[in-house]
Amino acid sequence: MENNNSQESEFRFETKNLHYAFNVEYYDNVSFTKPFWDYRANKSIIVFNKYEEKRSDFFASRNRAFLKISPPKLSVYKNDDYRFSLKTAYPGLLIGLGYAHGYGGKGEIGLGFSFDYVTGLPYIPGSSIKGTLRSAFSHKDYVSLVLRENLKLTGDVDIEKLEEEIFEGVVEETVNNKLQKKNLPMCQRDTFYDSYPVVTDNNSIIALEAITPHGADETKNPVPLTLVKVKPNVEFEFSFSLHDGIISAENKKELFKIILKDFGIGAKTNVGFGVLSDETKKAD
Repeated sequence: MENNNSQESEFRFETKNLHYAFNVEYYDNVSFTKPFWDYRANKSIIVFNKYEEKRSDFFASRNRAFLKISPPKLSVYKNDDYRFSLKTAYPGLLIGLGYAHGYGGKGEIGLGFSFDYVTGLPYIPGSSIKGTLRSAFSHKDYVSLVLRENLKLTGDVDIEKLEEEIFEGVVEETVNNKLQKKNLPMCQRDTFYDSYPVVTDNNSIIALEAITPHGADETKNPVPLTLVKVKPNVEFEFSFSLHDGIISAENKKELFKIILKDFGIGAKTNVGFGVLSDETKKAD
């Protein structure tokens, strides 16, 4: 097995696509089975497995190189529907931790992250946005308060029916003087699009974070886990296709914005991650 520290210290990613760098190039020249000679590259492939001593400097240099990748500006198609922008607050945003990544190397980024396959940018899937928004509807008093106090809507709104209309595309209609539930066609249902960061310069929008899970034995020293986060003060654009119903489409948009600001999004919101704001704040 060949250990060439000078070559590793000069490691550079060939791509600006963060998805490809994170999931492919990050493990360039690493085998998880046995050493072999790469005749195309004319060099030995470094091997790591659970029985070997992990080199602490190997992934550290790759982590530094990964953070230097500056994603290119992206012209995202903007539909004519309902949009708003929110910025990440300190300490940042964690998305996609459940995706597979890593094998247990020392200093390695050991948890997954949500990078778009095509653009390479961090993104929040529309399904995650929809799920976060719907979770707020389990607090019916909260939604009622927002409609009344923030959106200034008069009259009682049936929150359960509003939830069915927005998230299931189910409405009530009168047929032969009887109320019946009706499934709206897809073109008339509210749609939740993926959310992307607004890249305005050539600076990196990601950083590394470490967590130290203790597990069941709180007396045992935890092993730190390295993971990726979106930096604070990164602007994300949220986009929806909305329709008038129990409340207007414009009021739905404002309701969604308030919920995301109040609840946050992504992983570990209980410890401060995923907070969104429409104010620009200095990162600590």
